[in-house]
Amino acid sequence: MLRNIEFEGPFEMGVKAPESAGLYLVCTESSGGIRILGVYDADNIDQSLASNEFKEKWVECTDMGLFYYYSEMDIPSYRREEKVQDIISTRPYDVLCVKPIKDDW
Repeated sequence: MLRNIEFEGPFEMGVKAPESAGLYLVCTESSGGIRILGVYDADNIDQSLASNEFKEKWVECTDMGLFYYYSEMDIPSYRREEKVQDIISTRPYDVLCVKPIKDDW
């Protein structure tokens, strides 16, 4: 449970994820427990996890192994993105493998 969202896992990388919409967290172990490297929303979690643009950076950010959690959510993409940003903004550390929000106004 994270930010009132129930996540399934952990799963090792390579284990098939659901082909449904939702959120997923890519994580590693750290001296303080579990560290989130990336938080993502997807229309197809399995496909997004397999083709994520940050895959190489995940490996660069850890030597402790990678795993993921997922939460299936049948809600609009913009609502999932709000939840992603909430998780990222409440971490006490930088989430390294995400695109920063652009302030374009």
